[in-house]
Amino acid sequence: MRACHLVLTALIMIGPSCAWAETWTSADGILSVESPDAARFHVIPTPPTPFLIIWKSDDEETMMGIVKADIPGGVGLIQDSMEEGLSKEIGAPVRRLPSKQLSGHEVWTMAANAPVGNVTQSIVRHNDVVYKLMVVTQPDSPDIGNINRFLNSLTITPPPGEARPAHTNPGGGVDVNKLSGQVGAFGIFLGIGLVIYQVFLRKKTAPPGQ
Repeated sequence: MRACHLVLTALIMIGPSCAWAETWTSADGILSVESPDAARFHVIPTPPTPFLIIWKSDDEETMMGIVKADIPGGVGLIQDSMEEGLSKEIGAPVRRLPSKQLSGHEVWTMAANAPVGNVTQSIVRHNDVVYKLMVVTQPDSPDIGNINRFLNSLTITPPPGEARPAHTNPGGGVDVNKLSGQVGAFGIFLGIGLVIYQVFLRKKTAPPGQ
């Protein structure tokens, strides 16, 4: 009997991790994440620019996506300005979450709770490209476990032998504060809109009393 309990416990522990076993990798091979549970999330065909891919929960209340954007090479981004850009975009205070290093790349993570939705995003820069992992949920559906699992699954694999240029903050006609703010904000309203619109549409088409 005890052996049966041990087997059952093992299956329960293995089950959730198996659901997230599939890995998604960007076309350039640099960024990879674990795909969300296919039993709960579906991929949106042909995601709108600047998204590379979008997963949405079947209840339409959680969106996970990856954004890619080009930036001037050699320009150093500013974390404070990124957070300020996000805050202005959604009209809510931004919390700075712990940063981490992946393959020599610094990953900045931030979160904000706004009336239109909760936003959590991790931003990593590789040379002249910025990638953003973005999660948007309904205000009353934070889905913390899936958010953390998605963001923590991020891996970075630079091309072998590639030399990374130093990132500075040159004058050169580049407003680094403005650029950083744009990076913090881009894609946010589109991501929020994908969640809010679907929930609105579902409520609008639901039979009276539901």
